[in-house]
Amino acid sequence: MNEDLQELAIQYELLRQEINNIDAQIRELQLKHKDLEMTREGIDNLKGKEGSEILVPVGSGLYVKSKLLDSGKCLVNIGAGIVMEKPIEEAVKLIDKQMEMIMNTIVKLNEGADKFVNQMLEIEPKLMGK
Repeated sequence: MNEDLQELAIQYELLRQEINNIDAQIRELQLKHKDLEMTREGIDNLKGKEGSEILVPVGSGLYVKSKLLDSGKCLVNIGAGIVMEKPIEEAVKLIDKQMEMIMNTIVKLNEGADKFVNQMLEIEPKLMGK
């Protein structure tokens, strides 16, 4: 009987750890989603502002002043350090698709966490001796 309780306690702890891992993944995805939202907002703010002076981030909180030459195109990192020029509309579609994929992943992770919580709720009464 004591071994059964010990096994349930281990199972309960493993489920709790899995839920914590899922929560961490969700927080990371939410940050990525927020970053994409800000990128999309930045792109929207550039439309039709050719010739305007803008601040361009160069990293570590540093910016340089620049003039926007073409608000209809942007450079998109397609992977492995390769950058391609794309129309703004394509870049926006890419961002929207990434945001949708992130939200779908968050939904799936939440569903998985819910299953683990339900398993924990089944184990709790047994651990409490009820």
